[in-house]
Amino acid sequence: MQEEPHFMGRNNDRQLDLFLEGNPGAAKRFERVNFRVSVLGGEAGAAVARELGYQLGKKWFSVATGGYAFGTMQAALEGANAARQELEHDSSEKKYLSMFNPTVTGVVAENFQGPTVQGEYVGIDVAEGNYDVYLRLAKLIEDSSVCIVLPGDTGTETEVMANLHFNQKLKAKMRIPTRPIIFVGNGYEVLFKKFRDAINNDVSQVYQVETSEEAMRLVCCLSAQKRDDSCKVLLDEKKLYIIDK
Repeated sequence: MQEEPHFMGRNNDRQLDLFLEGNPGAAKRFERVNFRVSVLGGEAGAAVARELGYQLGKKWFSVATGGYAFGTMQAALEGANAARQELEHDSSEKKYLSMFNPTVTGVVAENFQGPTVQGEYVGIDVAEGNYDVYLRLAKLIEDSSVCIVLPGDTGTETEVMANLHFNQKLKAKMRIPTRPIIFVGNGYEVLFKKFRDAINNDVSQVYQVETSEEAMRLVCCLSAQKRDDSCKVLLDEKKLYIIDK
C-alpha cells in the first residue's frame, strides 16, 4: 500500500504552519497533495484520462482511480505516474518531494483476479471484501476530495449512479458534507440533473464541464477556496464560471 501524503516533522503542527506561512510555493503544493482527486470512467474516457492524470500530477495533486489495467483506470494512473517521474527529475520540484508526497493510487477489490496497473509510483490499495463494486467505489470516493467522471459506457453510469447518487442523497439529508462531483463531456446531462435534484440543487457540489481543461481549472479553484477567497466558482444551468483574480 502506498504511503500517505507526508510532511517531514508533521507531528509538530505549529512547525508545519510556520513553514508554510513563509513559503507560498510549498503551501500550494502541500494543499494540492492533500486534495486527492479520484477519476472514474470507461474505455470511452481513456483518450483524455491519461492527459488529465498527467496534468493533475504535474500540478501536485494526488490522484486515485481503479487499479485495473484497462480503460480510464490504466490511462489516468499511467499519466499521473509519468508526471511524478518528471517531478523527481526536476531540480526545482524535487526539493519539495522530501517534504510532500503526491500519491498515485489504484484501488482494487480483494480476491479479484486481474492485471493491475504497473508504475514506479503507482500504489495499489485493496478494498477489503469480495469483489464488490460498491465497496471499491466507496473507498475510492470517500478517501478523495473531489471526483471527476469521464465518459464511459452504461457500466460506468450504473456504477456512478448506484454509489454516488446514494451517498450524495443520504448525506444531503443528514447534512453531512459531500464530495464535489465533476462530470466531463456532453453525455451526462441526465445524470447531472438527477444529482442536482437529489441534493436540492446545490450547485457547489455537482458540476458539468465540456473539457478536461475546464475540469482542471475547476479542481485548482476548488482546492484553493479555503486559502484564497479570490477564487470563486459560479454555476448556472448551462455555464460554469471561474473567477480567479
